Formats: sequence, structure tokens, C-alpha cells
Amino acid sequence: MIAFLRWLARHLIGLDFVAVAAVAALSVATEQVFPLALGVALAGLALRWFALGVPSVRTPADLTILALASMALFSLTISEQPAITEVQVMRLLLGMALFYALVNWAVSHFHFGILTFGIMLAGVVLTLGATISVTWMSTKLPFIPPEVYGQPSDTPYEIDLTVVADYLNARIPPEVAPLLEDSVNPNVMAGYLAVLFPVIAAPLFFNLRGLWWLSLPWLAILSPIGAMLLFTQSRGALLGFGAALVVLLMLYLYARRLVFAGMIVLFFVVMVGQGRLIEVYGAPDQIPYRELISTQIPDVDRVTDRDLPARIEIWDRAIRLIRDFPVTGVGMGLYAPAVEQYYPFETVTAQDHAHNLVLQVGVDLGIPGLLAWLATLFVVIGAALHAFQRAIDADDRFATGFAAGLVAAQAALLVHGIFDAVTWGMVRPAILIWVLWGAAIAVLRLTFAQPSPDKNALPARQAS
Repeated sequence: MIAFLRWLARHLIGLDFVAVAAVAALSVATEQVFPLALGVALAGLALRWFALGVPSVRTPADLTILALASMALFSLTISEQPAITEVQVMRLLLGMALFYALVNWAVSHFHFGILTFGIMLAGVVLTLGATISVTWMSTKLPFIPPEVYGQPSDTPYEIDLTVVADYLNARIPPEVAPLLEDSVNPNVMAGYLAVLFPVIAAPLFFNLRGLWWLSLPWLAILSPIGAMLLFTQSRGALLGFGAALVVLLMLYLYARRLVFAGMIVLFFVVMVGQGRLIEVYGAPDQIPYRELISTQIPDVDRVTDRDLPARIEIWDRAIRLIRDFPVTGVGMGLYAPAVEQYYPFETVTAQDHAHNLVLQVGVDLGIPGLLAWLATLFVVIGAALHAFQRAIDADDRFATGFAAGLVAAQAALLVHGIFDAVTWGMVRPAILIWVLWGAAIAVLRLTFAQPSPDKNALPARQAS
């Protein structure tokens, strides 16, 4: 009987990722399913343990993820507002569960094809959702006319996002409408679109010869995602998006054995970017941020978080909290009440988070948690780069592009994370980052399967 049950379990373990992904997707709509989602994830691990004798394959990130999970659970014990912390801890644990479910499930090119389609679908859903849930800001980029956002203007404009929003709102079932009532800051949506875009684009970019017949539908998906990213006017996300494109271009040149050209591109981007930043903001050691506030906004006592000097004050509060709570952090999600209690803002209105990804993790989980998170990130980047190199050597065109997209996504994550922290744990789509991290480990495992060469593959690098 036990043998039969194990045989049955071996045939069912492939469904654990589908089940976990389904409840994880539902958790983006409502936080009430977190207990169910974590229960499904634990059941999947138990089923795999019963069938194979181990709950999961081993990954290079096991120890760092364990440390990160331990610090997150510990933050529940020290949190002064456990109701807030509990939600973020469960979201983080669900992301980790999705990570392991994906690593165990994605073992073939067919699975990665499904995964790529799922990431595309996530990008499309976020793009459509942005039209009905985002609170638009139309003054950041002057070259985008305000009538795009349905605001009055002297000149008619062909694109109006409110038309799309009205169309979608009219077709939302009444049972679903309450789940979409919460408004979303455009920076939140932009951050995830900037991270997802390179993962969607790279397989096509690296494999035009093999996937030319999919070019039009692929571009039909990428175009609205890119347009919505632009319409958010999130400067941090657009910088992250630009960084991702530069990384993709450099990896493409490397795959084509054009390393010198890649170095020239990098040098050009660094010099132009540095000059542009100094032109816009001035040299950091020459313009104190308080003086910059008064010169840019002379008649405003309280500035918004969209101004760089204000961000500096927000970051300053985060650094102070990390200094005061270096071991434990203040508890996940408690940046705002901690700042209000210990270091109230002088010129900035109340903020929910630290507007910097690294600082936010440090505030939430202390230096040990921050080190665990950074170590996990570095493992993911290393796995994606290793997979990229192995895919080139194995002439695996799909894995080459997919791994390159994952590397570029981490570049977008880090650059956007300089100015925002919405990809951490305080917003509903945060589990998507763990999907990409799991995909990086999974694609590395795929390359170790040594797929057979393909005639349309990119040329392998020759040994020097």
C-alpha cells in the first residue's frame, strides 16, 4: 500500500507548482488567502518528501533563504504592530515557497516555455490593471501630454487612458470589483513592469532567427507593457529599465564575441549618465539638500517624496533606524510608525517605506536580515550568469536569452531599488521577484542537463 501511495505521489508532485502558483496569484488580489496559500505550499513539500525522500532539491540559496526566513519570523516577535508585520512575513514566506516550487517543477524547455508565457501574462495583467487602479501623476515628464491621463488641455490627444479604464471597469464582475478598489501608486506598477520587461523581451532578442514567427505576437505584448511603463512617469523605474536594456545589450555582444564593443558601450553609458545626473541635480558635495529644497520649491514647507532632496531625508531616517536596531530591525512594515515615533520628518510628509530597497530590508530585518537578502540576491545573479555562460557553450539559444533576461531584471531591480522599495514586501505583487529568483536557479539546473545543440543556436564561444 505504501509503495502504491509513493508511486501515486511521484505522479502528483509535478502539480505542486501549479497549485502554489494559483493560490499565490489569488493572494495578489486578496491577502485573506495567505494561510491557505502557505498550507498548499507546505502540503506540496510534504508530498515531495513522501514521494522522493526530500522536500526539495538543494539550491545554492538554501542557507541564505533559511536565514532570511528566520529573521522574518523573528520580526513577528519584536513587532509593535504584529498585524502589519504578519501580512508582510506571510507574503515573504509565500514568495519563498513559490521559489522552491518553481525550482522543483521547471526541469525542461517545455516547462520554461510555460513559465515564459506565465511571466508574459503577469506583465499583461499588470498593464491592464494599471489603467483602472493607478493614481496617475502627469507632471513628471513634460513630453507626455496631460490629456493622456484624461486631464484637460488645449490640444486634443489621441491616447486617453481613462477610456481604457472606463471600458475595463464596465466589464468587471461585481464580485471582483471590491478587490480592485485600492488605488496604486504608479511607482509600484512601474517597478514590476521594469523588472518583468527584460525577462519577456530577452528570449526574442537573443533568438530572432529561431523565433521569428513569434515576433509579431511577442512585440504585441511588449509594446503595451513598455508604453504603460512610460506612462507611469516613474523616473526610478525608467532608470532601471534603461539599466536592464544596457545589460541586455552587453550580454548580447558578449554572446556574439564582441566584448570590446560591449566595453565601449558601458563606458559611453557611464559617462553620459554621470554627466546627465550632475547636470540635473548638481554635484552632491556642492549643493546641500536643504538648500536645494528651498531653491527648487521656495514657497512649500512640506515637500513630496518625488524630490531627490526629500528622498535624502527619507533615507537618513532609515539609516538612523538601522543604527538603533541593527540586530533585529523594527519589524517588517513598520518604517512609518518607527519614524513617527523616533525621528519625525522635518520637511517631508509621512512615508510608508524607506524609498530604497536595501535600506528598507535593513530597517525591517536588521543587518543580519539585510545580509541574508543580499546574499540571496548575489546567489541569484551568479546563478543567472553561470546559466548564461553554460547556455552559450551548449548552444542553447532559449536558455541563453532567458538567463540574460534574468540578469537584466536584477539590474532593473537594483537601479529602481535606489529610489524605491516597492519590490520588497509591502505590496501585493512582491512574490513576482521570488518567481524570477526561482527561475534563475531553475535555468541553471536546466543548463546542467546539457541539451543537444540546435542548428539555430548562437555560436558557442571558443576556448582561448
